[in-house]
Amino acid sequence: MTNDGGKTYILKRKDGRQTEFDPDNGLKFEFEVNWIEPCTYQLKFIKILENPNGLEPSIDIPMVTVKIIESRPNSYIQETSFEGGDYTLSNEVIIIDNQSHKSKSMDKAKVREVFKSYKDAILNDRGKEAVKYLDSRTKKYYTEMLGKIKNADSTTVVNMRLVDKIIVLYVRQKASINEIKAFDGTSLMVFAFDNGLVDKNGVVNTTIDEIDIEGTFAKAQVTKYGNPSSFYFHFYKEGRKWKKNLTYLMPFGEWALQDMIEKSGREENDFLISILEAMTTKKTSKKIWHPIN
Repeated sequence: MTNDGGKTYILKRKDGRQTEFDPDNGLKFEFEVNWIEPCTYQLKFIKILENPNGLEPSIDIPMVTVKIIESRPNSYIQETSFEGGDYTLSNEVIIIDNQSHKSKSMDKAKVREVFKSYKDAILNDRGKEAVKYLDSRTKKYYTEMLGKIKNADSTTVVNMRLVDKIIVLYVRQKASINEIKAFDGTSLMVFAFDNGLVDKNGVVNTTIDEIDIEGTFAKAQVTKYGNPSSFYFHFYKEGRKWKKNLTYLMPFGEWALQDMIEKSGREENDFLISILEAMTTKKTSKKIWHPIN
C-alpha cells in the first residue's frame, strides 16, 4: 500500500486479521477486520507484532474505517478515515498474488547472491562495486547527507544524531573542499566505503540464513560464526534486482556510539573528535563544524 506521501506499507489480510508492516522502521501491527459492507471494513488495533528498533509508537490507535472506492486490474484505491478525526486519507493498494514456491525460491537465491557479492566487494576494498548492490533508500540517505556536509552550520551539526554527525565531520576532515564539491550521492557512498565509514566487521564471518519475503521486501537472518542471531539484514526488490538496504542499520550504529561514549566517561563531541583524529591520523580544526565555502 502506498499513501499520499509516497510511503509504502506491506499489508496481509487473512482469517479476519490484517497486519501492516513498515519496511522503513521494522514495525508490524496487527488489526482485527470487520466487514460492514461489501466494499467497506473497519480495523481495530490488536497489538504490535514486531518492533526491532525498540521504538515507542503510540498504541492509542482509534477505530479505522476503510472504503474501497475504485477497483483496478492489479490494485484498488481506498479511503481511510479515523474515529474522532475529521480527515480522510487516500491510498493505492497493490495486489500481490501469493508467489509460487518456485518464484520465492528464485528470489531467495537472488538475495543470497546479492549479499555474497556485496560482502566480497566490501571485504576487498571495492567500494565502487559495493554501492551497485545498495538500494535507492540508502542512496537517498547519502544524497541527503551530502547536502548536510556542504551546508550544515555548527548549531545544526551539534544537534545531529551521532551517526550523521560523525559522517559530516569525518568527510569535512578527510576530503578536500574540491572533492566535496564534486561529490554526488553515489560518489560519497564510494568514499564512505573506501575510507572505513561503512564497517567491514558487519559482514566478517557472516552469512545469511532464513529469508522471509513479503512482496518487494525481504529480511534475511544473520548468522555469525555459524550461529544464527536475532538480527536481520533488509533487502528491497527494485525492478528485477534485489538490493541491500543500509539505512535500517543506522539505529544500531547510534546505540553503539552512545554506549561507547557512556563507557568512555567523556563529553560527546570530545569523544567524536578523538575518533576522527584516530581514523584520519591528523588533528581536527574548527573548520569541520562549519559549512563548506
